[in-house]
Amino acid sequence: MIAVQTVVGARSRGDDVDLLDRPEATVRACCERVGIPFQAAALRWDPGVPPQWQRTEKWHRDASKSSGFERRATEDTGADVGDDPVLGEFHRFHLPYYTKLREHRLAV
Repeated sequence: MIAVQTVVGARSRGDDVDLLDRPEATVRACCERVGIPFQAAALRWDPGVPPQWQRTEKWHRDASKSSGFERRATEDTGADVGDDPVLGEFHRFHLPYYTKLREHRLAV
């Protein structure tokens, strides 16, 4: 967040929900905020694993199969992270930070 503040002179960030629901508007707003030209071609790419991802390929599995920003279907297991003692604790601890960050997202 501090690096973003330094570059743009204000607290702002993109939001993953906005990026998936409105990719062009979100990327366009980010580009405008940091003063770089928007390039529509950046919204699409060829699927694959770039060399810099090879060491951590499992972390990029979904991205390497994608060709753009799009919402993908997720399987609803019916599980609630709050029901797990460890994950629930992590969730409760981090949620206020995510909520605060969301307050500063770019409006698109």
